[in-house]
Amino acid sequence: MKFFKSIPLLTLSLVLIIFAVANRQSVTLSLWPFPAEIPEVPLFFVFFGGIFIGMALAGLITAYRGVRHFSEMRSAKKETSRLATEVDDLESELDKKPAKVDQKDYTEGGGAKPRKLAKGD
Repeated sequence: MKFFKSIPLLTLSLVLIIFAVANRQSVTLSLWPFPAEIPEVPLFFVFFGGIFIGMALAGLITAYRGVRHFSEMRSAKKETSRLATEVDDLESELDKKPAKVDQKDYTEGGGAKPRKLAKGD
């Protein structure tokens, strides 16, 4: 099963190797704001250099987003913990207080008074 998963990677590697062998011509590379020219390099170096720089930038952007999401998750966990503690404190405070019962709602027999229902209930 692992072999089948690696087939696309092997195919891509083969295509890149063929590309590198086919593009060995030397090119002069100049970076516009800089006056100096870089010595002639094979074309595939330029191609792979661009891919490498793009992957490095994508990795940095992904790492930045990961750190930001981790920070947000950590603060959300702290808030959740604080709110859970507050709920526990309020529940324990509620358990300590005696329940208030309004005696006028009960008859002498201990049952609830019958109420008249409004129309539509």
